[in-house]
Amino acid sequence: MAPTTGHDWKVFVNLAISLDGHLAGPNAGPANPIGDHGLGLHNWMAGQAAFNGRPDGETGRDNDLILEVERRTGAFVLGRRMFDEGEANWGDPSPLDGPVFVLTNTPRESWRRSNMTFHFVTDGIHAALKQAQDAAGERDVQISGGADTVRQYLDAGLVDELQLHFVPVLLGAGNRLFDGIRPGLRELTPDQGARLTERYRARLLRPIPLARPPAESTRPVRRARAPARRRSGRVRPRTRRAGATPPPAPPASPWTRRPRSSA
Repeated sequence: MAPTTGHDWKVFVNLAISLDGHLAGPNAGPANPIGDHGLGLHNWMAGQAAFNGRPDGETGRDNDLILEVERRTGAFVLGRRMFDEGEANWGDPSPLDGPVFVLTNTPRESWRRSNMTFHFVTDGIHAALKQAQDAAGERDVQISGGADTVRQYLDAGLVDELQLHFVPVLLGAGNRLFDGIRPGLRELTPDQGARLTERYRARLLRPIPLARPPAESTRPVRRARAPARRRSGRVRPRTRRAGATPPPAPPASPWTRRPRSSA
């Protein structure tokens, strides 16, 4: 459990995930944020009124969820690789509206945006969480990714809530959330008030069974022979045409043993 000192802080994870467990597709990087086809994990947010303050956006359960997460979050923790993707693509103002603490091995000065500041922490996950809790006040701390950062906090037993939004897409490859997680870590207790099972429904189609191909024979395939020609009992000797030049003798091989000279 997350440490508490006077406030009932909660440390929670809030992530969109594919049905096959990926947070990002393959080839993710600053030039390809969230990887190949990974942006499809967040399409459900784009049309909501709460997403970047869209006045013409939709309102409903998806929109209420975004507002709920925004209200409860006082600070964020994320990994350096996720920050590298965001630095190249998020712009100003940042979509993370609050102080962000970036786990990194390389010291760097704080990076200020119009609505928040990125702070870089080199002392590990506990130090980053402590700084985030101090900055969050009485609100919660959100672990925003990527997958390796979330796994570190799960392995350390510092996550109180794991809120996953299963999006009906299959990425097939990329960055999986639970790869390498410590076995037998914690028993996840479902939230009785959660609406995820009714909010996200995917109709899974079973693959149509293909007809089984006929078993191949292991016997060797015989080639068809050309029909035999009729031969007479008389064998004709080969004769050279008159004036025909005899074929040249093949060149001597360098490996051919030559006869010794009689001299």
